[in-house]
Amino acid sequence: MQLEGLESKSRQLKEERVEISKQTKQVFALAQEQSSKIEGKEPEVDLTNKKLEDLKSKWASIKALFA
Repeated sequence: MQLEGLESKSRQLKEERVEISKQTKQVFALAQEQSSKIEGKEPEVDLTNKKLEDLKSKWASIKALFA
């Protein structure tokens, strides 16, 4: 009886390990996908930040004319 219980528990643990392995692979694939999306946005963010700084500079110049 104990042997059957141990074998059953062993099978259950093996199944859980397989499932966890599958889930880990899915999470890793999703993380890679998201990472590539983020990397693709970096140049866009840099350009937007430059435009923002230019606008701030122009605004400061315009404000100075009326001060």
